[in-house]
Formats: sequence, C-alpha cells, structure tokens
Amino acid sequence: MIDLLQQLAETKCVEFLAEPYSHGLASIGNEESFREEVKRQAKKMKELFGQTPKVVRNSSLIYSDEIGAICADMGFKGMITEGAKQVLGWKSPHYIYHCASDPRLKLLLRDISLSEDITERFTSHPIMADQWIDWVASTPEGENFINIFGELVTFGIFHPIQSGILEFLKAIPVLAKQRGIGFALPSDFCEEKSVGAIEVPYNISWVDEERDTSCWLGNVMQREAFQKLYSVADRVRVCGDRRLQMDWDSLTIIIPSSL
Repeated sequence: MIDLLQQLAETKCVEFLAEPYSHGLASIGNEESFREEVKRQAKKMKELFGQTPKVVRNSSLIYSDEIGAICADMGFKGMITEGAKQVLGWKSPHYIYHCASDPRLKLLLRDISLSEDITERFTSHPIMADQWIDWVASTPEGENFINIFGELVTFGIFHPIQSGILEFLKAIPVLAKQRGIGFALPSDFCEEKSVGAIEVPYNISWVDEERDTSCWLGNVMQREAFQKLYSVADRVRVCGDRRLQMDWDSLTIIIPSSL
C-alpha cells in the first residue's frame, strides 16, 4: 500500500494531509497531545512521501474555532472540515472561508451531498459518472470550489469492486475535462482569497445526522471514559516509552461510524 502511495506522490498530482497520528479525539481531550500527534504524523508523511503537509484534517473532520486556532498556530495554511448545515446556515460550502479565531487558516468545507453520493450511497443507489458530473456542473455561477472528501475504505470495502466504483472513478476526470471542470490540490485553494469567516463555537464532525461529537461523548459513560483516558495523556506523552505510546495510539483511535 505504501509503495502505491509513493508512486502517487511521484506524480506531483496528489497532496498528503496532516492529521492526529492515532486518529483519535486528542483535539478535544488534550491540546498538547493533539499538537504532538499532528507533528508526528506530518513527520511520517515527510519520511514516506517527501511532502511536508500544509493542510490538516482532524479525525472525522472534527473542528471548532479553538481547534482551528491551534492548527493556525502550528503553521498550517488550511483545514478540511464538514460543510455542516448548523454552521453554514444559508451559506454555500462552495467558497473558501477562514477560521473565525485566526484568519490565517483557510477552511475547505466538504460538500456533504456530492461526497456521500460516492462514499455512502453508491452501492444502494448507483449513479452514473456523467450524472454525477452534471450535478457538479449545475452548481450556481461563482461557486467555484467543490470539496469532495471520503475515506480510502470507500473503494473496495464499503463499496465492493463489483459495484463498479473503480470504473466510476476512472470516468470522472475524462467527463470533468469535457465539461471544463478542473482539479486542484487543497493547498492551492488555500492561496485563494477568503469570502469571510465561519464561526464554529462548538465541535462539529462528519458523523451521523447531528454532525457533532455526540456519537462519542453523548452519554455519561462515554464522557467518563473519555475524561479518564485523557487524564493520563500528559504522563503518556512525556514517559518516552515507545511501546506504551503504541498502546496509547491503539487505545485512543476512533472507529469510523460506518464500520
């Protein structure tokens, strides 16, 4: 798998993002642990693929103004998060916004519907590539940025090979070119001017209909486990024991809700 990703890196047509090393809830559990995990993962991206990430995405796209300010302070140019209705209101996700707490950080918001046509509904409600491109092309004039985001397990696990998902992917660039639709790396869009701030005072994510963190912290038992887990985060981080750190990474990972 790493060999294939290295081949992609050599094309210069892909960009590797930073994220918490354990894919956990460090961003809302312990700030220093979050910073350390993101730096550790970014270092691994540099070692494996020769790229230093400029854009970050948090576990399950978790985001708030506070998390955005931390990422800006770490030097990231942009962050990918969910185009949640409770945050956007009447606004469209098809523009470049910035963090309300630090305008240096650009926000790239996922188009939920167009993304989930592929990641969630492809097998149960099959669509043709030309139909999907028509939907992309029909966005209102001036809405020039469309962020499609999903996980790699979409292709071959959530949607088996026999579903036609790979043929769908192969057709998209050809059809997009015919319609004058281009592609760009996340950091390229971070060079664009923001149309304004998006205020996110509480945590959002891409999980469930609520698009928040209630699936992990929605009841008393979950919150107690979360608090006890991260109450020892500082000690784990400074202990210097590599095997203990590996156990910690495994213990703190959050499993995708669709598994």
